[in-house]
Amino acid sequence: MLWQSGVRPTATETVEALPKTPAVCRQWVRCGKAGCRCVGGDLHGPYHYLFWREGGRLRKRYIRAADVLGIEAACASGRHRELLWRRLVQTDQQTWRALVAGLRKAERRE
Repeated sequence: MLWQSGVRPTATETVEALPKTPAVCRQWVRCGKAGCRCVGGDLHGPYHYLFWREGGRLRKRYIRAADVLGIEAACASGRHRELLWRRLVQTDQQTWRALVAGLRKAERRE
């Protein structure tokens, strides 16, 4: 899905192309080389990854160090938009319930 065209999208385009609001996580990794320091527990990193769900599966994509701040900002913006949307839906549901309750009350009076 991401970067299939061969042209690297901007941080905001990357996050907006995903179906749900993704998350940026830091991870320390073990390279697997026999003589490396990470064999003894001193892992490499931290490296930053973008996580999101797609088709019920958890997906992960490496983020370059230069792109981390931009992608984190885009993720935070997406979470903020999602929060505002949920509050709007909740307010509309409360308004709708109040209207239905008022209508039922008025119908009982007749």
